[in-house]
Amino acid sequence: MQELKIRLLDEIQQDIPFVRKPFDVISERLGISLGKTVELLKDLKEKGIIRQIAPIYDTKSLGYISSLVAFKIEDDYLQEAVKILNAHPGISHNYLREDEFNVWFTIALPPDSRLGLDNTIDILKEKTKATKYVVLNTKRVFKISARFVEDGLRRESINKPKMFFGTLSEIDKLIVKYTQYDLPIVENPFDELAYKIDIDVETLLKILENYRNSGIIRRFSGLLNHKKAGYMANGMSVWEISDEKVEAYGALMSSFKAVTHCYERTTNEDWPYNLFCMIHGKTKEEVYTILGQIKDSVEINIPHKVLFSSKEFKKVRLRYFEEDYYIWEENNHLV
Repeated sequence: MQELKIRLLDEIQQDIPFVRKPFDVISERLGISLGKTVELLKDLKEKGIIRQIAPIYDTKSLGYISSLVAFKIEDDYLQEAVKILNAHPGISHNYLREDEFNVWFTIALPPDSRLGLDNTIDILKEKTKATKYVVLNTKRVFKISARFVEDGLRRESINKPKMFFGTLSEIDKLIVKYTQYDLPIVENPFDELAYKIDIDVETLLKILENYRNSGIIRRFSGLLNHKKAGYMANGMSVWEISDEKVEAYGALMSSFKAVTHCYERTTNEDWPYNLFCMIHGKTKEEVYTILGQIKDSVEINIPHKVLFSSKEFKKVRLRYFEEDYYIWEENNHLV
């Protein structure tokens, strides 16, 4: 049974086709009955190992502006600052990391945000009493592939995401709004969604497939709780790479299976590190082992460090085209 669950966890992280009976596809791949697949998936969901099964939308393709931000917050105000940050609907990930900049969060804003990113960060900085901060915008994405398997050391090819640069219609926004949430583990999970959107289910599936082909959807798969799946340590390695070598090193680091995310980001006088490489491992020692393998593959003495998350304050999926963004802006603007 344990071996079957491992196979299922691996399979559910693969891209699933947009068909009326997607869990039938999983069953066929595993060679088991639909009933058994549903039973196992529900058990893994109840135990919190699988967080969500749903289409995964690309934030920028939806027109949202996003960034990674790090605040330096004094210990005596940390608890209150975390409450303030976590209350923002566009902050999906928020961690305490072992660095001078101790609070790290990702933030996204809708395309029609009235405040914009800079003003929103200024408001959050003032409200949290952050003494220093850095805004680390993405310049280039080399890899987004948070897929956890038994062996985290295998290499894989680079995974460059597609990008959509068009304009979404109101029906597009409605479809995104209804399909972004966790799908029920039933035989026909898209039927109820199609009914709510007032669209034929086959038409809905074709639209979702078009979204995937254009880059609006990155993939349709399951997302795991990496700690409950056994990956207890995550180290954000940051590297100071010369501009002419960033692309080569981004590709090289992305080839490691245990590297789930790899980006080139902006720098400033307080932060010289431009290449970010997220490493997941079952222990800190495993992360350091992988880091050592990466170091062996690059030039000697490239300035770098690894920041471990010592506490997870928030980790949720972004909710797109919801009213809570505008409510927050109305309630939190500076006079």
